[in-house]
Amino acid sequence: VETEYIPINCVCWAGLNDNQDQFAYVDDAGSLVLWDLKKKTQLTQRNVSNSILNTCALEQVNTKLLACGGLEARICLFSINRKEELGKISKVKDLTEHTGMITCCSFLDESFFISGSNDSTLLLWDINKTGRSKRQFVGHESEVVCLDACEADGNIIASGSGDTTVRVWDIRIKEPVIRIFDESK
Repeated sequence: VETEYIPINCVCWAGLNDNQDQFAYVDDAGSLVLWDLKKKTQLTQRNVSNSILNTCALEQVNTKLLACGGLEARICLFSINRKEELGKISKVKDLTEHTGMITCCSFLDESFFISGSNDSTLLLWDINKTGRSKRQFVGHESEVVCLDACEADGNIIASGSGDTTVRVWDIRIKEPVIRIFDESK
């Protein structure tokens, strides 16, 4: 008997709140899966895409939102952990302004979300508004492969790229505040 192995591409944990035992992951089959570690139970699984999903993020304050993206150049935003539907994932909207594969994403808070793409850009989203990006960050010369938000100051993010740079951004301005080059070049 042959078993099909499907690679997991990203795992994310819930924040320190009532849902802190939850984590989500995405895989090469386009599935988004939400688990509860304490209950040792898969809460739900949803086929989001017909292609690879690369990244996922859980909103950290209340764990009410979950986002994922991949090859299709769109970010799918879901509502989770609603009292009336515990363990259910309901689609809120698609965010579609990137022109390349979604490589990374992170919630800055309950209202703002950041994403990176192989189109070399980062986009800041106000998810309570129209579903359009609020700001585009341009400066990398190759795909954005990773990003992280500073927990001490939610206005500061760092992004890494295939151009071998790390750029530190203040979301209140469009230009990077620091650019660090890989010394191995």
